[in-house]
Amino acid sequence: MRSSLFILPTLSALELAAGYSIQPRDTESSDSNAFTGNVFSSAADPGCTFTSAAGLAKAGACKSIVLSSIAVPAGQNLSLEKLQPGTQVTFESHTTFGHKNWAGPLISISGKGVTVTGAPGHLIDGGGPAYWDGVGGNGGSAKPKFFYAHGLDDSTITGLSPTTSASNTSPSTTLPVTRNQDDCLAINSGTNITFSNGLCSGGHGMSIGSVGGRSSNVVENIHIHDSTVERSQNGIRIKTIAGATGSVSNVVYENIMLNGITKYGIDVQQDYRNGGATGKPSGGVPVTGLAIRGVKGTVASSGQRFYILCAACKGWSFEGIALTGGKAKGKGCMGIPTGLGADVTC
Repeated sequence: MRSSLFILPTLSALELAAGYSIQPRDTESSDSNAFTGNVFSSAADPGCTFTSAAGLAKAGACKSIVLSSIAVPAGQNLSLEKLQPGTQVTFESHTTFGHKNWAGPLISISGKGVTVTGAPGHLIDGGGPAYWDGVGGNGGSAKPKFFYAHGLDDSTITGLSPTTSASNTSPSTTLPVTRNQDDCLAINSGTNITFSNGLCSGGHGMSIGSVGGRSSNVVENIHIHDSTVERSQNGIRIKTIAGATGSVSNVVYENIMLNGITKYGIDVQQDYRNGGATGKPSGGVPVTGLAIRGVKGTVASSGQRFYILCAACKGWSFEGIALTGGKAKGKGCMGIPTGLGADVTC
């Protein structure tokens, strides 16, 4: 069984901007070669094992990369940029990062047809507790982004399946876990992205956005499914920047379990500003073709099951929504697309 735990600084745990999938997979490595020293190679499949961040400048020449017990110095990035097409990257043993208040990211990977996976028992430790100050990305000290997958095209992140003691999850041993103070998943731009079998705890939920104000502002064909969000501010969240342009289309959230959501179970806002909202939605980033199916769970008594604030939203479908607790009506909504059913109230 693949085993991994992300201990994250605070901001978006996974910031995605390219078409690829994140899927746990219980497969054992087929590579029977023995690794010796820092580098090994074979005629059939040249590979490299790195035990120090200092040698990663040579990783671009490798087709099979193993990162073994790497300690990344404070303020430095574990960079695997512009990898060869079809490269396999494996995290092995413990990967750690020195503490520094900076923008990050701690890890950045780019390339085409890349597979990123974890060996049994590995740990990726971003040193999260040293950054936690209760305000996440909206204040306090500078906190590094954890993982940039910008320019990671037609690729897969798989096998990152931690063993966790988190309650009310089943099966908890097959879920990639992120614990942080902001968005667990943040898809700012990109197409054909799949995220599945995830567990998000203690942050702002599984988010599309914020969308707008970047060089690329199109989010399309996204499938987020079979995952859990617990003890978080929001469950499902879509946020577009007020006054910006772009588009969000054909997004599917499916089979999502929510536990102990403190603010909004399902939240779609077209009035977003970092650290707050305007209260006046704008239609420059339309949200169309949104499908939310099989979302179940609980919202805290202080929270609200739905919050929808739209100026340009259409073609939505909600099916099998079963949220309990919280307020059926609370902070007023605006621009709810027709046909969602009587259960969607706010």
